[in-house]
Amino acid sequence: MKNKIIPLLLFCVFILATALRAQELVSHNYLFLLDQGRDMMAVKGILYDHHLTLIGPYTSLEGVFQGPIWYYLLAIPTFIFRGDPWGSIVLMFVISLGTFAGAYFWSKKLFGETAGLFIAFLFAISPEAIAAATFSWNPHPMWLLLTLYIFVFFTLMQGKKRMHLFLWPLIALMFHFETAL
Repeated sequence: MKNKIIPLLLFCVFILATALRAQELVSHNYLFLLDQGRDMMAVKGILYDHHLTLIGPYTSLEGVFQGPIWYYLLAIPTFIFRGDPWGSIVLMFVISLGTFAGAYFWSKKLFGETAGLFIAFLFAISPEAIAAATFSWNPHPMWLLLTLYIFVFFTLMQGKKRMHLFLWPLIALMFHFETAL
């Protein structure tokens, strides 16, 4: 009985997570603020003006910039959707559901099916995680990276020393999205 109910509950939690995150995606009523405009102008420079950049978004500290991976990541949906900023919302939606799936599978691997389902439910209803899926902003991919970081770090602490090969590049990648972390 337990083996049949967990997939059903997981499916229900996935539908809940999808419904809570799809509001702006379906309605095309999403936030487009100064930061999104700055990012789209940088992506325009990369895609259409052919000016590659090695500097990402500015931070609140003068002269300190984040890495450019955010711009190159945004270039993918911008290219696919022909410059429509709605593509960045699709990207955030996909990243959010990918984080949901990753959180479930990694916590299931570490702690069992029930814990995986519980963590997936918490992620599905988390107001911050929902907000991160509804508009594009450079710190929001951190949800996926932090989930991966927790899994890698926990596995490293269990004695699997080769996880260092993943941990340090992952930390470096995090600085491309959020320097304050």
